[in-house]
Amino acid sequence: MEDLALLDQQVTLAEILDPDSLQRVCMTFARQFGTGLAVVDSKGQVLVDIPAQYKLCRRIGAHPAGPQICGKFDAMIQSAESDASNAPVADSCPCGLRYEMLAIRHQGVVLGRLVFGPYRSEGLDHTADELERSLKSEDPAADAKLLEEVNADLQKMPVVAKERALQAVGAIGEVLGVIVQTSYARHLTSQIHIAAIQEAYNELTEKNRRLADSVEKLKDLDKLKSNFLATVSHELRTPLTSVIGYSEMLLEGLAGALSGEQRDYVQIIMEKGDQLLQIITEVLDISKIEAGNIQLSCEWVQLPVLIQQISDSMMPHARSKEIALRYTVPPSLPPVWADRAKTRQAILNLVANAIKFTPRGGTVDLIAEPGQIEVAGQSAIAVKRPAVVIRVVDSGIGIPEDSRDKIFEAFYQVDSSSTREYGGTGLGLSIVKNFVEAHGGEVWVEPGEATGSVFVVRLPVKPAQTSSSSLKPPQRTRSTG
Repeated sequence: MEDLALLDQQVTLAEILDPDSLQRVCMTFARQFGTGLAVVDSKGQVLVDIPAQYKLCRRIGAHPAGPQICGKFDAMIQSAESDASNAPVADSCPCGLRYEMLAIRHQGVVLGRLVFGPYRSEGLDHTADELERSLKSEDPAADAKLLEEVNADLQKMPVVAKERALQAVGAIGEVLGVIVQTSYARHLTSQIHIAAIQEAYNELTEKNRRLADSVEKLKDLDKLKSNFLATVSHELRTPLTSVIGYSEMLLEGLAGALSGEQRDYVQIIMEKGDQLLQIITEVLDISKIEAGNIQLSCEWVQLPVLIQQISDSMMPHARSKEIALRYTVPPSLPPVWADRAKTRQAILNLVANAIKFTPRGGTVDLIAEPGQIEVAGQSAIAVKRPAVVIRVVDSGIGIPEDSRDKIFEAFYQVDSSSTREYGGTGLGLSIVKNFVEAHGGEVWVEPGEATGSVFVVRLPVKPAQTSSSSLKPPQRTRSTG
């Protein structure tokens, strides 16, 4: 429908023709026929104006009344109507020189006119009486001399037969017709193309608007979800802590002696309560992360001590699966400026995952060593700074290559089926990634040498944004492992 509307639109010569190209074409014809040539738009705009270089015209133009005489005739030419029969329309200027005017049409619509002339027609031996009346001034002698000179110039001009003038106008008109046809086709193609682009742009703009609205709604929903999870998780922690606390008191005999079977039941209640509390804690942590509420309480952390504590806390779980849990920390390992609780949680999650996905009788190694990390310096130039590299190496089931880039996403699990062997929420590694990156560090996973996986954490010893004046490392303690 838009294409049909474009076909119905009225155009002008100025809209479809290139002025420079049209000027060169008309100049060629003007030189060939030795006369003036002009192209006027249907709105009266002069696109081409090649005046005839006649002494007669220059003399009249120099007279005080000359501009007024020629100006009136030019205005008349610009407003003249074209013949409906497509034939040239003849007219004369005040001095008697002839003009031929031909309508420039396209698909029956007049877009402008071609003006050929002035030229001296057959039988024109002296200027018209109208010019003599127009050139009268207060000096009759000067007027008579001017008319004499103008008539002398007229006698020197070549005579152009009417038929030759019409042939010239027809030839020029045919060439201009081809130019107009080609230019109109090009103009129409460009307009259709522009209309198509505009329609596509409008459609894209509308889709972007709807997409932006959807994104805003999703952000609101995500915020509501995060707030809901945080609220529910927080509210669940209170009664669950009481369940675990009362279970511990029952096991300690504060409410009286328990039989062996009763102790087993209470022990299961406490273990499952601890497991549920861990899940709730992870959901609460990820809710805070998504809400952008990660706050670090940094201090100098001695990693040898922290890693030993983590190993000691995970040792009973490892022993229950007959897994050898080992850690290696050099005495020269520097302390890091970090949030102790979040750093412990990140490393603990990696060790717990390694034990979880390692079959009975396997091994889990926790290795820390000095290293370097690249951080953005001035002028966006990467600068290497001291760092600590922590590796958790297991002999477990490993991670498929196509899942290594996804395992750090929240709630992602390699085996998400309802019959999966290993439970969990899929939040542990996402928490690790966010906690590590909050410290300016990085974490990734590598395939094991034979089986299993290698999780690597790189933490800067001193974050780039921390002023050196506030950093005074404490005395190092000797590693016990």
